[in-house]
Amino acid sequence: GLAMLGAAITLAYAFSDAYTPVRTLRLVSASGWLAGSLLSLALCASPLQHLLRRMGLSRPSWLTATRRSLGLAAASCGLIHGAYALVALPGIAALLLSVAWLRAGLLTLCILLTLFATSYDAVVRRLRLHHWKELHRLVYPAAIALMLHVLLGPFGSPAIEVTFVAWLGVLLL
Repeated sequence: GLAMLGAAITLAYAFSDAYTPVRTLRLVSASGWLAGSLLSLALCASPLQHLLRRMGLSRPSWLTATRRSLGLAAASCGLIHGAYALVALPGIAALLLSVAWLRAGLLTLCILLTLFATSYDAVVRRLRLHHWKELHRLVYPAAIALMLHVLLGPFGSPAIEVTFVAWLGVLLL
């Protein structure tokens, strides 16, 4: 539901401009911010679990389900962001491996899609993954790659970018 609300806001923001190139850039940018925001919300679950444990409270079952849902939504929105950027921004595919912020975004997307694919119990059983929990700790390198993608990217407001990266840094600590 949160991802759908974010998607509706993203579309409203993008289509608020009648000039098609600006609309395209807004849609690419907003979909990326939505994906990053969902990932940061998913990362909030672990500190919250630690806080509850220190307070002597048990971990609520909804917290694990919420973290999984937010992670799946972040990966889905990240895929939409990347696919739309490749289709809508001419020449970006040719730059994908030669520009640092694009490489960081691609790395983030690859990690998130791997985590997406291994987030289902049936897949974990079929692949006989015994260490899926360790695999899912790759979310932390994905967050670092996302931080690089945000900081090195040419679009956006530096104040918002630095604030977002600082927030992710606090979550990672």
